[in-house]
Amino acid sequence: MFTDIVPLKSHWLLKHMFIKKTPTLRIKGPILWLLMGSVLILYFTAPSLNPFKSGMFGFQDPTQVGRVTSFVGNLKSGHIPPRLAPEYSFHLGFPVFNFYAPTAYWLTSLIALTGISSITAVKLSFLFSMLGAYFGMYFLLSKLFASKRALAPLLGASVYVTSTYFATEIVVRGNLAECWFLALLPICLGLIIHNSQSQKRSIQIATTFLLALLFTSHNMMMLFAVPTAVIFLLFFPNKRKNILALGVALLIDSYFLIPAFLEGSLVQATHVAKEYIYSTHFLCAWQLWTAKGWVFGGSVPGCEDPTEMSFKIGKLQFILGTLGLSAFLFKIFRQKKISQNNLPLLFIAVFSVGAFFLTLYPSQFIWDFFSSVMALFQFPWRFIVFGLFGIAVFAGYLFHAFHFPLQKIIAFTIVLFLFISGRKYFITPTMPFDTYQTQYNSDEYFSQHLAYKMPEYLVTIADLPYWRSLQSSDEKKVDLSFDPALPTQSTTEYTLIQNTPFEKSLSFMEAGDAIINIHYFPFWKIMVNDQQVFPTHFDMLARPIMSLDAGDKVTIQYEQTSIEKAADILSLIGFILLFSTPLFLPKIDTRV
Repeated sequence: MFTDIVPLKSHWLLKHMFIKKTPTLRIKGPILWLLMGSVLILYFTAPSLNPFKSGMFGFQDPTQVGRVTSFVGNLKSGHIPPRLAPEYSFHLGFPVFNFYAPTAYWLTSLIALTGISSITAVKLSFLFSMLGAYFGMYFLLSKLFASKRALAPLLGASVYVTSTYFATEIVVRGNLAECWFLALLPICLGLIIHNSQSQKRSIQIATTFLLALLFTSHNMMMLFAVPTAVIFLLFFPNKRKNILALGVALLIDSYFLIPAFLEGSLVQATHVAKEYIYSTHFLCAWQLWTAKGWVFGGSVPGCEDPTEMSFKIGKLQFILGTLGLSAFLFKIFRQKKISQNNLPLLFIAVFSVGAFFLTLYPSQFIWDFFSSVMALFQFPWRFIVFGLFGIAVFAGYLFHAFHFPLQKIIAFTIVLFLFISGRKYFITPTMPFDTYQTQYNSDEYFSQHLAYKMPEYLVTIADLPYWRSLQSSDEKKVDLSFDPALPTQSTTEYTLIQNTPFEKSLSFMEAGDAIINIHYFPFWKIMVNDQQVFPTHFDMLARPIMSLDAGDKVTIQYEQTSIEKAADILSLIGFILLFSTPLFLPKIDTRV
C-alpha cells in the first residue's frame, strides 16, 4: 500500500526520512592534548592552588592579596585607572599603582569582582597564569614549527609549566607579575606569527591587546619584552601589521608608562634600587641544574649558602632543552647556511643562552658596563625567565626535528613524568583562611606593615630612614604621634565634614597650624576656601604643614595630575585605534 504512494525508485527519500545517522563526537588531536594538559595542571597545582581548598600558602611577597584588595577598592569607587592605595602607610596613601606594572592586578581584580575573596582570587590568578603559559607555549610552538603534529607543542608546553623555577615563582616568591609575564610572552609571540599570516581583524585586535598586557605585566621585563617583540616580528611577512599592533599596544599602555616615567623621580624607587647590590646575587652555574634543598628562603649573597632559595630549572627539562638546542645548532652547522625559517629559532637560541649567561658571575662585566639600566633588575637571576622560555622551545624542537619509533608513547611518558614528579614542589605549608586574612589582608596590615615591603614607592620628600623607624614588629611596637584615622594632626579645634579614603573635608574653628595626614603627591588637590593651594612646608613624613585662620574650610581630594590625565587620553585614543585600524588594513600576502 505504501509503495503505491511512494514509488520504490525513491529509495533516497526513504533513506533520508526514516534512517537517521547517529552523530559521532570527534575530538581533534590538539584539542585532546590541550584538555589533557589542563587536567594535568589542575592535578599538578592542587596542593597549593586549589580554590576550593580552605587556607592559603605563604610566600616571600605577602603584599599580593592586599594589593588586589586595594586595586578592587579603586575600581569599585570609580578611580580608574587605579594609582593610589589610600589605606597604606598609616592611611597616608601610597602611589603604588602609579608605578607598579598593573596587568596582574587588572586580571586578578576582575576575578575578585565576581564576589570571591582576594585570597581566592590570587590563588586562581596563579592557576590561570599557569594555564595561560601552557596554552601560550603550545600555541607558539604550533605556529613556530608550522606542523599539525601535536607532540612538539605538547612537550614544550609541559616543560615550560613544570619547570621547578615556575614553582619557585609561585609558592616561594609569590610573584604574580612575573607569572603573568611567563604566560603572556609565548602567547604574544605566537600571535605575531599568526597575525602575519591571517586576514582576520579579530587576530589583529587580539595581537594588539595582548601585547598591551605583556608590556605592562612587569616593570623590568618590559624593557626586554618590547625589543624582543620588535626583533621577532621582523622574521615574518607582512611586518606592517605587527608594527601597527605593537605601536597601538604602547599607546594603550600610555596611562601607565608615561606617568611611571615622568613622575618616577617623585618616589624613592631609584634610591631603594641602589640598596640592592646586584654583584652579590649572581649564580654559580650548578644552581641552574640543582639545589641543596627545596627551601622557602630569599636570595642571599654568594652561591654556597645552604639556606638560599632554589633557582634550578629541572634536570629533565634542562636535558630536553639542551638536546634540542644542540640538535638545532648541529643542523645549521651541517647546512652551512641559515634559512629564513630558522632565523626565529636562532634568535630564541641567542636570546635564551644570553639570558642564562647574564645570571652567572662571569657576566658581571656586562652588568657593570650597563649598570645604569641593569641595576634596576636588582637580581641577575631574574633573567632565568627568558632562559626557561628557550628551554621549553628547544625541548619542543627535539620532537619536531626527529621522528623515531614509539615517539608518541615516549612523549606521553615524559609529559606524565614531568607533571607527577614536579607536583611535590607545590606541596607547601598553608595557614587557615582566617589567619591569613588577619595577618595579610586586614586594615592593620595595610596601615602599619604592607608599605614597608615596597619602600620604593614612598614619596621622595619624605625622610626614608625616619619613616622606616616607625615600622612595628613583634619585638617593637611604635606609638604614632597622630591618629591615622583622622585627616589632620592639629591642636586647634575643627569640625570634620567628610573623611573618606579619597576625599577629606574639615572646617577649622580657630587659627593655628595643621598637619594634613597624607604623603603629599601631586595628585592630592588641597583646597582652602575653594581656592587651590600648593604646600611648601612638610614634615618628615611628607605631610603638608599649613597655617590656617578661623573659619577656613579645607578639602583634600584625590585628582589625577595633568600628566596622568593626558596619558589617560592617549590610552583612550589607543583603544579607539585598537578597534578601528583593522578596518583599514590592506589584504595581505598569506604565502609563507
